[in-house]
Formats: sequence, C-alpha cells, structure tokens
Amino acid sequence: MTIDYSGFGANLRLAEVPTGLLHINLRDQVDLFALGIDVGPGGNGSSVSQMGAVTLTDDLSAEAEGADVAATDPTSNQIQLTHARYALVRKFSDLFRATGGPGQYNEGLIADDAAAAIARTRSTLVTGLFSSAGANVGTSGADLTVTDIYSAIFELQDDLNEAPFDCVLHQAQVSDFQTSLRSEGGAAQFQAPTDDMLRAKSPGFLGSWHNVNFYSSAQVATANMGADRQGAMFARGAFGFSELDLSNIPGVAGVVQVPGAVRAIIEIDRTGTAATTAYTVHYYPAVALMEANRMVSITTDA
Repeated sequence: MTIDYSGFGANLRLAEVPTGLLHINLRDQVDLFALGIDVGPGGNGSSVSQMGAVTLTDDLSAEAEGADVAATDPTSNQIQLTHARYALVRKFSDLFRATGGPGQYNEGLIADDAAAAIARTRSTLVTGLFSSAGANVGTSGADLTVTDIYSAIFELQDDLNEAPFDCVLHQAQVSDFQTSLRSEGGAAQFQAPTDDMLRAKSPGFLGSWHNVNFYSSAQVATANMGADRQGAMFARGAFGFSELDLSNIPGVAGVVQVPGAVRAIIEIDRTGTAATTAYTVHYYPAVALMEANRMVSITTDA
C-alpha cells in the first residue's frame, strides 16, 4: 500500500510547523515628537525641566530730544516639562523560546517592538495637548471639511504664525477631509507625497495642501463623550519635549538599544529558577505646550 500523508501523517508528521517568518499585524507607528522642539535631556537635579519664555513685542516710543527714556521690561513666563515613568515588559519562558522558529522573538524584534511602543506613547502625549490649544475649529457631530482646514489656517495666521504648518488628524477625519477635497480643483488640489517627501518626513505623513503637511495618527483622542475626534494644526514651536538619559544607569545586567529612541533602554532580566527572561523597556519623557496660540484644535465627527 501507499504510505500517504492522510493515512500516516498523524503519527509520522507534525500537525503544524512554524515558519522562519513572523507576520506583524497592523499598528500605528507615527511618532509626533518629530514635529516638536527637543529642548534637550532632563535630569539635571530635578524631574522637572524648566524653560523660560519671553514676549518681545514692544515698539520704540517717540521721545523728545534729550529726554531720559525709562526702561521697558518685557513680559515673561515659565514652561515646565515634568518627566514621568513609562514601561513595557515582554516576558518569555525558556520552553517557548526554545520551540520557536528561527528568527522569532529575537532581540532585534523586541527592539523594534519597543521602538513602535515608544512612538505611540510619544504621539499620545502630544495629542493630549490638543485640548489646550489657543483656538478650536470644526463642528461637533459634523464631518471635517475643507472649510474647517481653511479656518484653522486663518486662526494661525491671525495670531502671527508663519507657514508651513503641520496638521495631525485621526484616520476618520482624514477620510472626511479627502471626501470634501473631491470637489476641489486647480490650485486647491491635494499634493500626494513623493518618494523624497516620504523619506524626509516621519511615518504617517500623507502629503501637503496649501503649505500644510498632513499626518494621520490613531492616537488622536476623542472629545465630547466620544462623539468626536480632536486633531490639531500647529506651527513650529507649539510644543516641546524632553527625555531623561538612562544610558548611565548602574547595575543593569544587559541592555538592548531601542532604534530611534536613544534615551530609552531595554533591560534584560533573567530568572533562572523560573526559567524565564523578561525584557523591560524603560522610558522617561516629558512634553509641554510651549505657546497655545501656535496651535488650533480641530474637533469634528469621529
């Protein structure tokens, strides 16, 4: 008789065999820190980094010849960035690791996982600032339109901001904007990103329109009890960020570097009695709105 798979496979073959590849499901990898100002690493004696800001808008005054002119003091304020701990642990048993396919769950994949997690965390911190913007455009419960984008541009320009601007929207808002754009033509057409533009921008970059660079992010928060999404348009200098440098932390047995996040570390912790290995991502960021009038929130239907 013929020794076939259907007859002898249950005893002589494996039911399943893992391949050397591991498919990673869809995830948001947009890192909005790329659109902010890096004010430098914190940790110089405090968990709070403080930055001074000054308003220099005084004009010269007409004075009589020989008159003694009084000094005019500019107004000033402080911007504080408070560092907080963020962490992620991936833990594997020896049996799970030893039975995996070649290349699965190695240090390179773990580092990539950490980098994507840090990017999403950064974006969540940035989108959390949108509710504190100096102005808001859009209509609750209504789809985002080209008119809403124009309104955001006008708000920024009225407050003396200069283009180019960046605009971060939720994917649902992006679809609504694209739908509204279908009726536009000529000079108002959307400029899809070229290869050079994609290489120069961070992930999530969609293209440019009227000197505004558009990004999509799943981390854009909801508003109005979940009925809306609150994106934002902003000028350079709207927000800043700082990160603690962990490279000199003593006593760390093993460290994996995180691509694109040089101020974060992955600590390798081996527990021999349990036959497990844990990879702990350590990260201490801070973010702050530096000037509210440099940002306009865009609140429209989710």
